[in-house]
Amino acid sequence: MTRIVADRYSAFASLIRSDEADPVEAMQPFLTETERFMRATSGADWYELLLSLHVTSGLLIDFLIAYAGGLPESYRGPVLRALERETGQPILSSMLRTVVEANPRLGSRLALWGRRLVGDTLLQMYIAVNGGDSSTLADNAPGEGLLEPAFNDIVAGHSRRMDALGLTA
Repeated sequence: MTRIVADRYSAFASLIRSDEADPVEAMQPFLTETERFMRATSGADWYELLLSLHVTSGLLIDFLIAYAGGLPESYRGPVLRALERETGQPILSSMLRTVVEANPRLGSRLALWGRRLVGDTLLQMYIAVNGGDSSTLADNAPGEGLLEPAFNDIVAGHSRRMDALGLTA
């Protein structure tokens, strides 16, 4: 998993450097919200953390792929290649299926945790597109209607992943 994340980071950092920007400085404005999101979705134990990685990475990769379609061609191809490379989803899915089959009560708890993760992750997507100033989000969300079909597809993909685990979305 670490290698997959490091490879994806390297691909994105190269794109940022190609614009003669420093990747660390470019990401600085997003650091606080990213850390908050990580704390909110880390879970109470190893099982919840495992599901958090599965759910949030699946939703966010689907979102970023949908969003990348609107990038200029010079970025679109490299971004999509970085996002569509190997993911940890098969490994996470296999591990989660094993623990859920061995302990159905754990499955019920994880299904509930998964529902919470969807809400937190969808909020992150909304903030990424519309900004974090909640006083202006409702009235001035640019292109909000254009995102609804993408969000529907993203949630449908999540439901398929949860069904494959034997958990209800």
